[in-house]
Amino acid sequence: MHRQQTARAGINRRTLVAALLILIVIPATILLGIFVLNDRKYYFISLLIILYTILPFALVFERRKPQARELIVIAVLAAIAVAGRAAFFMLPQFKPVVAIVMIAGVSLGAEAGFLVGATAGFVSNFFFGQGPWTPWQMFCFGIIGFAAGLLFHKSKLPRSRLVLALFGGWLPFLFMAASLISAQ
Repeated sequence: MHRQQTARAGINRRTLVAALLILIVIPATILLGIFVLNDRKYYFISLLIILYTILPFALVFERRKPQARELIVIAVLAAIAVAGRAAFFMLPQFKPVVAIVMIAGVSLGAEAGFLVGATAGFVSNFFFGQGPWTPWQMFCFGIIGFAAGLLFHKSKLPRSRLVLALFGGWLPFLFMAASLISAQ
């Protein structure tokens, strides 16, 4: 009965597991790194977040054969996001990676949006420098893609230009404000 209700609502078990990982486990891991590991083991925390990001895809691929075209699209979108961040590094607070992550979430779904965002945050920091901010950037970029996927992929919100522009305009500022508050 419960499975039928969640299937009618458009949320499957995989999305619920991903939401649990993204909204509870990843923030708990970041807080563990800050308070227990004294904000010094950021490579380890980043690695754990990457593993949590890959876990929903591993659950999917256990039940079906992975299609190479799906993996290639996700990898290319993550690479374009990294290249976009590197190309516009000289402009402060201009992150084309957010738009690309939103596109991944809207077109491929919530889990793919989170994967593109978290991967782009981690890989781009190889150019900009890893630090204790890396897990936060991975989480923020990823959660933007996850939210875009949840709201737009199954047509919960219309995909009009106005709605996408409003979503893209306020969500990154919300996470930027949250990261500034957490940095203090």
